[in-house]
Amino acid sequence: MNKENIKNIYKTKITNRKILVLEGSDRIDFLQNLITNNIELVKTSHSIYSTLLNPQGKFLFDFIIF
Repeated sequence: MNKENIKNIYKTKITNRKILVLEGSDRIDFLQNLITNNIELVKTSHSIYSTLLNPQGKFLFDFIIF
């Protein structure tokens, strides 16, 4: 399989998701305190799947961070 075929394998249209852009010098610390995954993993894996829980630990939202 060549590189072009590999790049196309991972493309899909997701219509029920939105893009949210966070800016500012404290965005990493802000997210780290809210999500269930380690935000620092984005540096090495380029994206992570994570969730947002309420204070009681119940699921609210899931998302991909890149």
